[in-house]
Amino acid sequence: MILSWISSKEVIGRILRNTKGVQAEYMDDILEWIPEALLKMKTVYSVESRSYKIELLNHQAKLPCRIEGLLCVSHHGQRLNYYDKGRIEHHPESAGFSVFKSTLPIYTSSGDIADENVAASRFPRDFVEVLKSECHPDAWYKVNGKFLESSIKCGELTVWVQEIPKDEEGNPLVPDNEYYGEAIYRYCRMMLIEAGYEDKIISHRDAVAMWTDAAGKAISDTCFPTPDQVESSIHRHLDNFFPDGSEFNNSW
Repeated sequence: MILSWISSKEVIGRILRNTKGVQAEYMDDILEWIPEALLKMKTVYSVESRSYKIELLNHQAKLPCRIEGLLCVSHHGQRLNYYDKGRIEHHPESAGFSVFKSTLPIYTSSGDIADENVAASRFPRDFVEVLKSECHPDAWYKVNGKFLESSIKCGELTVWVQEIPKDEEGNPLVPDNEYYGEAIYRYCRMMLIEAGYEDKIISHRDAVAMWTDAAGKAISDTCFPTPDQVESSIHRHLDNFFPDGSEFNNSW
């Protein structure tokens, strides 16, 4: 079971140490491959809300590379309406909108919690910003592939997105588990070869086999239930077979 998360900085450092001479252009790719590895291992995680500033040029702007969900788009503190298949969805004038941060604390590279004020509670933090309910009457946006299109021709928009939590240096957070660290490392080594990096130590076939083996171990280790989960499962199955109040269930 995954109980804590740490920065992936150590995994990234190991990749760079063991692939001497890897070009700096691969660094952005590595930061993309780490969330991919988490998704391929069907990792259960919490996402955090974050805002990005993007510049519209001729009604179009590129969205941030790795996001899990798009919450809303604002312009000068006002929400834009959503353009859905030829129809503009207007927001209710009386409805405000609060954007919340992640339930996970942000960790520094040394493993400490960056924001001490949040350390006492891992529940949703104070809202980042309350957006004004009123919008431009005809201002809208829609998503077209990797691009955001808007009725506004030029200007700065704020996109509120959900993404995998990161540390203060922008490195994705990963489960604090040795098997997970190994699996993510093996996935990135495999992807480096597929991206054109000439690995002089391992072949692509070996890299795939190592990733598959490490991922299986990580999934098995983190899926191992806690005593409370086992007890809960037993009682749940007993409740299905024996009605509440039966002698067998009460004696258990």
